Amino acid sequence: MPTIVAEQVGIEPAKPTGQRTLANVQVLRAVAAILVVLFHSQAIGSNYGFRAHYLALFENWGWNGVDLFFVISGFIMVYIQRQRRDTPWRFAVNRLFRIGPLYWTLTLVMTALFLLQPKLFNTNGIGWPWVVSSLAFLSQATQHGMPVLFDGWTLEFEMLFYLIFALSLLHRSLGGALVAASLMIVTWAFLFKTWIMFEFLYGVAIGWFYTRIRLNLATTLAISLAGAVLFVWPLFKNFSDIDRAVLYGMPAALIVYACVCSKQVQFGVLTSIGDASYSIYLLQIFTISGYYKLAARMHWPEQASDIYLIGSIAITVVSGWILYTAFERPVERRLRPLKRRFVRH
Repeated sequence: MPTIVAEQVGIEPAKPTGQRTLANVQVLRAVAAILVVLFHSQAIGSNYGFRAHYLALFENWGWNGVDLFFVISGFIMVYIQRQRRDTPWRFAVNRLFRIGPLYWTLTLVMTALFLLQPKLFNTNGIGWPWVVSSLAFLSQATQHGMPVLFDGWTLEFEMLFYLIFALSLLHRSLGGALVAASLMIVTWAFLFKTWIMFEFLYGVAIGWFYTRIRLNLATTLAISLAGAVLFVWPLFKNFSDIDRAVLYGMPAALIVYACVCSKQVQFGVLTSIGDASYSIYLLQIFTISGYYKLAARMHWPEQASDIYLIGSIAITVVSGWILYTAFERPVERRLRPLKRRFVRH
């Protein structure tokens, strides 16, 4: 694109980035994790009689953290492949070793709790087909319901996207692979009416644009503002008839694109939370439920529900960071030799 035209529309030709660290993406991951924890804390707290008062505005809103995660995931896959082209096998192995160990471990912990302390759950029990399908990321496809670790439903969409992306890498060029991945995502979304898959496509599109053009400061700020306004607008108006892929996915795409094109800044605690976001996301099912079960058993006064909500978020974030530091990161490091052997084969 000629420079004069780029300046007119508020963009400029992209320059090679090398191994540019996208610190802003970690901050977005932190925000996404906190939003989801907020959503589940309010929902579970209300079930135990601790409905927030001053913070009630945020009820049924924080689930949009998932939409942020999906857009980020689509972008990161393209970004990684621009730095280092993988074979389909290598890509699939890398993704499975990244996602699987923590998810499988916590799924088995939840299974053990189902078997040993069934009174903790509002269910008739647990069957092995449910457990196996959950471990295989297929509970929604084969059991028509949530996995044992219920917040793992998003990982089933993630793994589907990874499978599609791995298949697309059979194409020799990255551009051809992205076209193939996009066509498969669109086909799947229309065949099975899973419009949320479009959010990965938004991320793929951002990755493609990011490799070619960058936004100037004014355009970046404008897109950031537009994305933020659209993202919070549902707090003040009911849009229940609009699918989340449009209502939250598109604003999330604007936010992600603006953040990756902005100056990358380390934000201390938020960056650390972003690093631990996967552990935080998966652990929340344990920490939030346990927290409010304790609150109900100890008859905490309902008037302080807003404080309990903040406490639930804080405990979950801190616990998730501890899990990341003590388990997720060390296990990933220990499994690297095994992963390398799989990749070589």
